[in-house]
Amino acid sequence: MAMIKRRKKHAPDEPDMILERLRQVPFFSMYRDDTATIRKISDMCTRRSYRKGKYIIREKEFGDELYIIYS
Repeated sequence: MAMIKRRKKHAPDEPDMILERLRQVPFFSMYRDDTATIRKISDMCTRRSYRKGKYIIREKEFGDELYIIYS
């Protein structure tokens, strides 16, 4: 049986904030003017906050997520 993660609902302005942040990331620059694609990517994103000094991921750990870090 597969587990499905339920995404938290975004604050009303959060999807637009995520979309604008993605447009600023060089990795996604090829989609900067492709609103449909960048919005699909944005819809898969979840904003998380971490305390200063907290590990997000450790070297040599396996993961299944992409982190874009803004500080």
